[in-house]
Amino acid sequence: MADALKDSYQLRPIADHEVDELLTEIDNCIQHVEQLISPISLELDKFPNYDDILIELEQLRNLLENY
Repeated sequence: MADALKDSYQLRPIADHEVDELLTEIDNCIQHVEQLISPISLELDKFPNYDDILIELEQLRNLLENY
C-alpha cells in the first residue's frame, strides 16, 4: 500500500509473482511518463510535474526490488 501524501510506503505480505507484476506495471508507467515528457517539454507549465511522478514510481520500484 502506498500513501504518497505521507511520503511513506508500506507493503503487505505479497507473493513473488505479485512483486513481478507490480514491477512490470511500474516500468510501464515510467516508460509512459517519459514518452509524455518529450513532446510537451515546451509547455510543461500546463502539465503535472513529471519528475515528481517518476521519482515516486522509482521509489516504489526500489522498495519492491528490495522486498
